[in-house]
Amino acid sequence: MNPIAPSFPLQPRCPAEGFEADEGLEALLELAAETFEVPMAAITFLGPARARLLVERGCGVRELPRAATFCDRALATGSGLVIRDAAAEAAFRDHPAATGASALRFYAGLPFQIDGSDATPVLCVADRRSRDFPAPCLRRLGQLAVQASRHLALQRDLLLARRLAHTDEGTGLLNARGLCRALDARRASGRDLLVACLRLHRWNAVAEGTTAGDGVLAEAANRLTRIGPLSTGSARAGGPPPLLASLGRGTFAIGFEGGPELADAAALVSGEIAEVLRDDLVLRGQRFSLAAAVGLATTTGGGLGGGRSGPSGREILSRASLALTDARRNRGAGFVESRLFDAPMLAKARASATLESELRASIDSGRVQPAFQPIVDLTSSRVAGYEILARWEHPERGPIFPDVFIPLAEQTDLIEPLFACLARTAIHALPSLSADRHLPFLSLNLSKLQLHDGTLQDRIVGLCADAGVPTHRIHLELTESDVAESGEATATMHRLRAAGFELMLDDFGTGTSSLSSLHDYPVQWLKIDRGFTVQATRRRSVAIVADAVADLARKLNLRTVAEGLETAEEVPLFQAMGFDMGQGYRFGRPMPLPALRAWHASRADPLGGWLPAETPRHRAA
Repeated sequence: MNPIAPSFPLQPRCPAEGFEADEGLEALLELAAETFEVPMAAITFLGPARARLLVERGCGVRELPRAATFCDRALATGSGLVIRDAAAEAAFRDHPAATGASALRFYAGLPFQIDGSDATPVLCVADRRSRDFPAPCLRRLGQLAVQASRHLALQRDLLLARRLAHTDEGTGLLNARGLCRALDARRASGRDLLVACLRLHRWNAVAEGTTAGDGVLAEAANRLTRIGPLSTGSARAGGPPPLLASLGRGTFAIGFEGGPELADAAALVSGEIAEVLRDDLVLRGQRFSLAAAVGLATTTGGGLGGGRSGPSGREILSRASLALTDARRNRGAGFVESRLFDAPMLAKARASATLESELRASIDSGRVQPAFQPIVDLTSSRVAGYEILARWEHPERGPIFPDVFIPLAEQTDLIEPLFACLARTAIHALPSLSADRHLPFLSLNLSKLQLHDGTLQDRIVGLCADAGVPTHRIHLELTESDVAESGEATATMHRLRAAGFELMLDDFGTGTSSLSSLHDYPVQWLKIDRGFTVQATRRRSVAIVADAVADLARKLNLRTVAEGLETAEEVPLFQAMGFDMGQGYRFGRPMPLPALRAWHASRADPLGGWLPAETPRHRAA
């Protein structure tokens, strides 16, 4: 074995990959050297052109050309090779391993298998002096090879488990745990870091087709690998390449090393991400945009402090994720929207976490209650149904408005418990709100997240069955923009409709595909956005559009609701247009169930003409 300097690069797919030197293997080689009284021992893996000594004793080399080692010959025999004196044997005296100042004269090598692996390493012992090696010695070498095989099989399983724990299965990139570990290793050297966390826009819609989703992820990962180390001025900074990780759900993270200029480099990183993702991906005839939101955080900014005492890898990734949330929440028109973490984001996140905990407790304790807002038949002036709206009366803060806690519930895992709490109470109360054998309908709002739940209809059917309420008296409201984003949402709508529920497209006219895909939605109702009702009496053009919506709905056999009616002038205008129902403060504010029952009791005909002045005001409305 010639002592060639270990500077040769490993070949791709080196058979030694997945194995590493450890104390157990080193002890085994020590035992082999002492048993046979030789100065050199090794376990060698042979690649197409290179030989790698996974672990060695006395050899002074870890890698050399395959042709320069006797292990190549040992592997060819299949049963092992013993060379007692290479200089005296014509077959070996000119071999590269037997020539030169460090020529070997004695060599004994035995190939062995590793259970579950295609690799066939060679356990060998060697000396620069000739030696005898009788058959019992070869048997003993075989016993040591069996021990090496078992050890390497166990080691491979452990290394594989460790790698899987730190690797994303779909892309082969680091996962969050692996990235944090790698960031910590780089932080240990005292280097400052910048982490960019990015999420592809509209990922849920892309991921509906698993094959398409995998293809988009693979291409995005491939493009992100083109991003090199941070630039300093016009030149690339030295140092290791960025760390790239896949965090799941269309989200990636990239970790960079740098110095005090990291905060200034954040804009550059955002620009490079935009550059590599800019071109659309065409996959199986479909075109996908790789537009993304990006959150960035550094160990030198946001009041975090740099150096070894700064934040851990997990902390810096968490801060980049907070910045990503802010970028997604405040998305503009840019191809890549980015935000750099700062201290106020952390304060906001802590406040949000506190509010989330309080919301969870309030849902569990029943402090979040449904409010019932009347929906009136514009022809008969009778109350036809109620929209159910969430109201949260905090014991210390007072009313928390829906535009605060509904998005919070959607960002966490609380939207389904919140919906179930409201729906259960409202549906069970519905029979008590009927009069003259007329059962009003309830209109419940669905979140876009629920539209990806294949069991949603079963749960609502169960609530109706428990309360003895026919499913056709439950209307489910979905916003046009949520439905337009996802084919899976349309499939959910069909399942809900098949279960007997009536579907209402809410805020109609504000989405992106109102007319082109309306015929694909199994809806029975259209509710126009409040913006139309407010403007219709002031702008003729808005009134014309609202009238056209009513006409379109009639031709499609759809019923209509005008939302947000507040003034005496608006009601007759929408009656004349032919809208079926009206909703708004003109008819009644959202009322908790006790107030609604009192309101009913105060009316001679609870289902008769609406009385605008009689609905009580509530702070949470």
